[in-house]
Amino acid sequence: MPETKEILKERGSTYGSYLEGCRLRVTLMEALTKVYLQHNNKPMPSIDIVRLYDLVHKLSRLAAAPRHLDSWQDIEGYSKLSIASIKEDMNADQQ
Repeated sequence: MPETKEILKERGSTYGSYLEGCRLRVTLMEALTKVYLQHNNKPMPSIDIVRLYDLVHKLSRLAAAPRHLDSWQDIEGYSKLSIASIKEDMNADQQ
């Protein structure tokens, strides 16, 4: 099994600087939560922030490596999980 140092080196060569990735994710999340606030006149619920963050994280990686299929597959998985959890939330709200 690869050591953490090796894994981080490989990720850095694929996606770039961790700090740059963090800054991109912050910028994207700030934009998304700002749009939500403007449209809904209230802050985005935490659960929705987390769901969007999962996608933003993968999108920020795809900005550096757009042909990295694993990230696309992760987005597909997170989307399916989000849809299922939103449906579960909606069902719980109706009861």
